Amino acid sequence: MIEGSLYDIKSLRTVTGSSANFAELAKDAVAFANAQGGVLDIGIEDGETLPPADQRVPADLPDKVVKRINELTINVALRVEKVTAENGGELIKLHVLRTQNTIAGTTSGSFYLRIADTSKPVLPDDLIRLTADKSAFSWETRVTQQVNWKDADADKTQRLLSQLRDSDRVSDFIKSKSDAELLAYYHL
Repeated sequence: MIEGSLYDIKSLRTVTGSSANFAELAKDAVAFANAQGGVLDIGIEDGETLPPADQRVPADLPDKVVKRINELTINVALRVEKVTAENGGELIKLHVLRTQNTIAGTTSGSFYLRIADTSKPVLPDDLIRLTADKSAFSWETRVTQQVNWKDADADKTQRLLSQLRDSDRVSDFIKSKSDAELLAYYHL
């Protein structure tokens, strides 16, 4: 898989040993959370697509990674799993969920957004836009149940149609529609 707006890879050294860089990992988690969400595969070196075949991930490391990222971030939801790749090497797959109504940030007060394959700092003007986007209701992601008007209570449907046709607020053009057209006009 190619690194991009929904996917990134990190070396296992990012979360182990003296070269561990949890701040960088937290930054990427915040960026994914503020965008569409995403996946961080921890255990793959740059330029590679699989972890080293002999690589083993300690059983407690995935939970330690989540704990440390949670200590360094605010409003970031994670799901973690230890995965064995097709070559037998192990890696940590960190799923970062998209924040719906809040803005994710680091505990140091920084905000990031995932743009292409980079985690970019959110500037003050962008923060205002991001705040407005998060508090707005997203109709595009709303799932609606499809119900046919023919399945509705027949008496109530006829009563509604009669009230619409008797109303002074409905134009004659609308009143002249068939029952099905009238209900479709009102998105019923």
